[in-house]
Amino acid sequence: TSAGTYVVPPLLGAYHARYPRIRVTLMVEHRRSIEEGLLSHRIDLGVMGYIERQERFVVELLRPYELVMVAPPAHRLAGRSGIPLRDLKEETLLLRERESVTRLATELQFGQAGVPIAASLELGNIEATKEGVAAGLGIAVLPREAVAAELAGGDLVVLDVQGFPLQRQWYVVHIRDRRLSLAARALPAEAAVGAPLRP
Repeated sequence: TSAGTYVVPPLLGAYHARYPRIRVTLMVEHRRSIEEGLLSHRIDLGVMGYIERQERFVVELLRPYELVMVAPPAHRLAGRSGIPLRDLKEETLLLRERESVTRLATELQFGQAGVPIAASLELGNIEATKEGVAAGLGIAVLPREAVAAELAGGDLVVLDVQGFPLQRQWYVVHIRDRRLSLAARALPAEAAVGAPLRP
C-alpha cells in the first residue's frame, strides 16, 4: 500500500501524459490480494515489496527505498546519534497491519537484535500511523517516501537508530507465461530501473 499511495501515482501520471488514450485503474491493496489478482488474471501488473510465490511471477526491480524510524520533534531521543535499538524497548511502537511488509521488516529487525517490542499499537494504514506519531502516541517505522512531507514540514523527525534505515526494494510483478498487452508492457519499461530478477 505504501508504493500504491506514494510511488505509483507519479509514475502513472508520467505514463498517462505519454499515452493519454490508455485507461488505467490503480488498486491499492495488500500483497496477498495483489498476488491473487495476478494469478486470477484480474490485474496485469503489481508493485510489491515482497513476493511469496516468486516462481509464479516475472519480477523486475522498480526502485530501492528506505524504512526509517520516525518520532515527533519533541521526542526524548530526537537529535541523538547512534541510538542503540535496545534503547527503544520501553517505547510504544506504532505498527502497521499484519499484512504489511513494513511491519514484517520491523519485527524481523527487532527480533534479530534480540530486542522485544514491549508495547505496541496496531494502526490500519500509513496515514493513521503518521498522525499517531505526530500526536505522541509512539514511534514508527515507515517508508521515507511516506513521511517526506512531514519531515520537510517539521511535524516528524527521523531517529538515528543503529541498523536503520532498513534498505528494501519495490518490484514490478506480472504472472509468468502470460503475454502482456502492449499497454502493460510499456509501464515497467518506462518505470523499472533494473533487469528482470530470476527466482
